[in-house]
Amino acid sequence: MTVHQPPLQDHALIPAEVFAMIVAETAKISRSRRVDLDAALGCVVAGDVHSARPLPYFDQSAVDGYAIGAPIEAVTLPARLTVTGFAAAGAAAAAPLKPGQSMRIATGAVVPAGAIAVVMREYCRKDGDDVLVDRVTAAGANIRLRGEDVAVGSVLVESHTLIDARHIAILASAGSEHVEVVDCLRVAVVSSGNELRPVGDGTEGHQIYDANRPMLRALLRAPWIELIDGGIVADDTQALGAQLSALALTVDAIVMSGGASGSDTDHTAAAIATFGGVARSVRIAQRPGKPIVVGSIGGVPIMGLPGNTTAAMVNCMLYARPMLMARAGLAPTRPRGQPAVALSAFEHTPMRTDFVPARVVQHGADGRPMLEQLSRGGSTRLRPYVEADGIAELPPEIERVESGSSIIFHPFRNGLST
Repeated sequence: MTVHQPPLQDHALIPAEVFAMIVAETAKISRSRRVDLDAALGCVVAGDVHSARPLPYFDQSAVDGYAIGAPIEAVTLPARLTVTGFAAAGAAAAAPLKPGQSMRIATGAVVPAGAIAVVMREYCRKDGDDVLVDRVTAAGANIRLRGEDVAVGSVLVESHTLIDARHIAILASAGSEHVEVVDCLRVAVVSSGNELRPVGDGTEGHQIYDANRPMLRALLRAPWIELIDGGIVADDTQALGAQLSALALTVDAIVMSGGASGSDTDHTAAAIATFGGVARSVRIAQRPGKPIVVGSIGGVPIMGLPGNTTAAMVNCMLYARPMLMARAGLAPTRPRGQPAVALSAFEHTPMRTDFVPARVVQHGADGRPMLEQLSRGGSTRLRPYVEADGIAELPPEIERVESGSSIIFHPFRNGLST
C-alpha cells in the first residue's frame, strides 16, 4: 500500500498557534499512584489534597513575649501583671489566665485560655515576680488562631499541581504522610536516520553519532517522566511505523527527531499513517524549525521534531515539553524567557520568530541582560550554543533588531523551561 506524505498547510503558523493546537489536541492520562511525601517532589498531584486538620492546630503565639489576661480597656500603662509561669513551644497548654495575670510565652507555644493578646517582650520589663507592660496592642494581637491558615477539609494542594518545596511544607504541616500523584508519564525518545550511530559504536566515513536522543532525554528528564529509549530507526516507512506502533502499546507519548521535513527521505508522517495513526506536517514561521510532525497512534501522541540538533532543541522546548505537560495534566506553558536588550545588531527575518544563541555581555541599569549574537549565517552549528549563555528570541513584529532593541532571552541555566 502506498501512503503519501500529508500535505503541509497553506501558510506557516506562528509559534503561539502551534502551541495552542498541540495543547488542545493532547489528552491527559488518568493513572495514579501513592507515594511517600519524601518522594513526592517534582510529581504531579492526581487530585485535590484536603486537610484533615486545621492549621495552626491550636491557638499559638506569634512572638516571644507575655500573654496577658487583663481586658485591654482595663489596662493603665505601664501595667503591672503577675507572671504565673512560662509557656514553652511543645509544652501542653498551661493553666488559664485571669485578669491581672500574665504568662511568659515563646513563639509557637499554646496560648493559655483567658489570654486576650500577646505583648512582645521588647515592650515588657520584668520586676520581681511581676512584669511591667509598657504597650498593649489590640485584642488578639500576636495570636495565630486555630485554623486561620487552613480549615479542616480545605484544599491544601490543587489537582494537577507540580509539587515543589512549598507544597511539601504545607502537606507535612497537615500530617500528610502520603500523596496520590499522577503515574510517571512514559515517554519514548526515538531517532530516525540511516546515517546515525549510537554513541559508543564505531562509525564509517558516511555516518555520524546520534546527538539528538541524548539531548532530548536531557531536556525532558523530570521526576514526573519515565524516559524510554526508542532507539535509532532507519529512514524507512515500514521500519519506522513498526517501531512507533510497537512503542505506542507501552508508552504514553513519543518524541522523535528526524524524518519530519517532508522530503523523499523523510518518513515520519507516512509511517504513522501507514500503521493506523493520524499525522500532519506543520510549517512554523520560525528559525530554526523545519516542519514538525504532529500525530498519534492509538491515542498516543507523537511529536516528530527536525533532525537538525539545534532545531530539535528549540522545538522540544516550544512544543514537545508542553505536549508532555498536557499529557500529564499539568497546565502547559510556553517558555516566556526574560526581557533583554540587543547590545548589537542581530540577524533577523521579519515576520518570523528567530531563535539564536546569545551571550550576556553586561546588564543594563534596569537589570536587563544585554546580549550579543553568536553564530551568524546558519543554525546547524552546535559550538555557538555551548559558548552561549542562552537563546535569544527575536519576535516577528520587529523588522530589524538593532542595538538597543528589546528582545527575549531564554537562559540555559533555567533548562530552557521558564
